[in-house]
Amino acid sequence: MQLAIETTGRHGSLALARTDLAPSACVVDTLVLPSENRAAQTLAPQIQALLARNQVDHSELEFVSVAIGPGSFTGLRVGVTTAKTLAYAWRIPLACVGSLDAIAAETFRLGDHANRLTVAIDAYRQQAYVSQIDRDQGLIGQVTAMPLSELTSKVSDIESDHFVTGDAKLFPNSPKFLTRQCDAVGVAVIANQLAAKQQWTDPLAAVPQYLKPSAATEKHDAKSPGDS
Repeated sequence: MQLAIETTGRHGSLALARTDLAPSACVVDTLVLPSENRAAQTLAPQIQALLARNQVDHSELEFVSVAIGPGSFTGLRVGVTTAKTLAYAWRIPLACVGSLDAIAAETFRLGDHANRLTVAIDAYRQQAYVSQIDRDQGLIGQVTAMPLSELTSKVSDIESDHFVTGDAKLFPNSPKFLTRQCDAVGVAVIANQLAAKQQWTDPLAAVPQYLKPSAATEKHDAKSPGDS
């Protein structure tokens, strides 16, 4: 069994999943976190609550998995740090999963009619993180940051088996938008694949993938050396 952690968006989530079953049947339990429960001091108790209500001791976990981004700066730091700490303390492997890949995996799990997805989440400042993922070519995509205007053009004319998912506000009133239930399940699905190949991440080397600097960093870098 594995514990999956996803805290890259406004509402994070947790999942317990079997490692010996197909993606459609691997989920044991899930927990969606309100935004205030993504803080470092509240995430750990939520994890303990999920384990307790399923009568699972941490010694029964084979590994822990986590979404490493892109996503919210604060959420990413909290989730990745917590996963690294648990992997180290419990002496179990760590699997790191891209957040857009996890969204795609959960969407494919729930929608068997979709063969291709454009996944997009808000990167703010009129940009989005975007990845295009094909079901039959694996669940790992290449993430890029693009202007919202380019995203709109990209998905304006897509094929019948091609759908969109991610942040609903980026696809207003789109009939091609697919909803999902729990992104931590997507983390678990991909992590099971990584575990089967023994593709672990050293907890000391795991870092969030922001792709873009924070607004404060961009503002600082934009100032010339002579600015006050």
